[in-house]
Amino acid sequence: MPLKISKTRTFTRTCTAADGSTFEATFKALSDDEVDGHDFTSLAGEKAFLRDVVKGLGDIIDDEDKPLPFEAALDFVLGAADLRKPLLVEYRLGVIGARTGN
Repeated sequence: MPLKISKTRTFTRTCTAADGSTFEATFKALSDDEVDGHDFTSLAGEKAFLRDVVKGLGDIIDDEDKPLPFEAALDFVLGAADLRKPLLVEYRLGVIGARTGN
């Protein structure tokens, strides 16, 4: 299978929250230069990075078992450390995995 060069690369990973529940996240893969432009030394910087790379969220439901719209789900996940950290971890694992596979 040939390597297809695409300007917009995405991948989906399963994230596991501290309580063991899972949700799906679709990420945009950034270039090294784009990642370098982000500040990971602050909470605001982490959230800005995740807003840049998270392009879809799935398996996140409200109290009535209805799917949350993307923006509401993203705001909720970014506001909770036990949900934000799995996003950061899975982005990194996904990028490493993508690079290993190429």
